Amino acid sequence: MNDTALSQRHWLRQPRFRALFTVSAGISALLLILGAVANVAPSYWGGLFAEDGTLVSILGIAVGLTGASAALYLWIGMSWYWLRLDSSAPSTKKFWFVILLLLNWVGAIAYYLVVYRKSVSGGTPK
Repeated sequence: MNDTALSQRHWLRQPRFRALFTVSAGISALLLILGAVANVAPSYWGGLFAEDGTLVSILGIAVGLTGASAALYLWIGMSWYWLRLDSSAPSTKKFWFVILLLLNWVGAIAYYLVVYRKSVSGGTPK
């Protein structure tokens, strides 16, 4: 069996993992936006949440754990895809290596949107 057929059947291209990467990218992007709003909101509105609320603390922990898990899953998955299946030009691979390394999970969101999603949904490797 040739490399193209094997890369088409690779676990990173399976529908289950594509769906998990989509959910992880969505959660990570949503939490990036939420984090930006939460940092800007106190300046404009005097704060979003009461600082002494137990419910807010529990919600914050749950959101943080979910977001961290989703971001880590996405970053590892996109790094693995970059390492094993991305057949872009060497200069493009170097660029994405720097993005994934320096921007971490934000870079993984960008890589997912620009490279992974287009490559996997198109059905043919780049």
